Amino acid sequence: MNDRVKLLRQQMARRKLAVFLVTKSESVRWLSGYTGQDSATLLVTPRRKFLMIMQASYRQACREAKGWQVVNLNANPRKIISQTFKKCPGQRLGFEETIPFNDLALYKRLDGNNRRHYIATEHFVKMLRMIKTPAEIKLIRQACQMTDEGFRFACRILRPGLTEAELSWRLERFLRDRGADQRAFRFVVSFGVNTCSSHHEATSRRLKPGDIILLDFGIKYRGYVSDITRTMFFGKPNKKLAEIYHHVYRVQQAALASIRRGITAWELHHLVENMMRTDYRWVIPHAIGHGIGLEVHELPHFGWKKGLGTNIPLEPNMTFTIEPGIYLPKLGGVRIEDDVLMTTHGYELLTRAPKKFEEMIISPRISR
Repeated sequence: MNDRVKLLRQQMARRKLAVFLVTKSESVRWLSGYTGQDSATLLVTPRRKFLMIMQASYRQACREAKGWQVVNLNANPRKIISQTFKKCPGQRLGFEETIPFNDLALYKRLDGNNRRHYIATEHFVKMLRMIKTPAEIKLIRQACQMTDEGFRFACRILRPGLTEAELSWRLERFLRDRGADQRAFRFVVSFGVNTCSSHHEATSRRLKPGDIILLDFGIKYRGYVSDITRTMFFGKPNKKLAEIYHHVYRVQQAALASIRRGITAWELHHLVENMMRTDYRWVIPHAIGHGIGLEVHELPHFGWKKGLGTNIPLEPNMTFTIEPGIYLPKLGGVRIEDDVLMTTHGYELLTRAPKKFEEMIISPRISR
């Protein structure tokens, strides 16, 4: 963790920031090691680092945040926060752009330093979190392995009459039993025409032979996430949707083959978008991927607009998804998503669940 604070201080020096305020839970965890559910606030200076927290999680923070001065706010939170700010001299204080407005206003009032300039930063800590350590990669890899197991489980329990909501719940329960902390996001489980919606919410719609199935799910394991999407056919595939599946599969393979050191997330997105528009006359309605780590959507951002989040060259030890999709109104949708580790010579697939067309045809059967 000390190396991470060192990186933050180097960034602070470049921006001439005397103090940096951190409130986002994932960034708090990444910098300090504190993993509790109760919110904590960090104040970092070139020489000191404070973690402010209430009594309920004070002992946990002392145990996990090695090398941090853990400040117990229980006696008088406003007064103690004010006193802690006074121990952080300097006129330029940086803060994450994600901090809620009311929280920032409160900290400014409690600061008491009227000469202090508060400076918003964009992706300041997120940029540091983007390159994963071997320990982080190991946890993401384990989360992906559990997710692969989850996909195989989902295939085993498919049967006529199963509802989207039931499949979602049984899959989540299976993954928790295997050691997942929690689901990484609300699972997307859709049957038939419901697959037209790229982020459908599971309903009481029942599975029947001939349906297409879209399953997008992921877990958190010791704080780190996985995210996978597979599209299956329950019985004989619809001819048009089978054609779409082959297109999406080929596009994902081309996107993976285009991953190389130095290509930006924006360039990779447009390469895929142009391929779909030119070769298949389809337009992808969402980004072709996103970074993963402590959050299910983090840097690098893949998308249409060039910006700080998308104009990032891909570098070794970045982890992200590649997820092309095509959705036909009143018929159905196809998406294939995998988690990827950027390596010095290309990439490694972290999710390895089957995805070849013939493997995605599930024979309808009575549940055991």
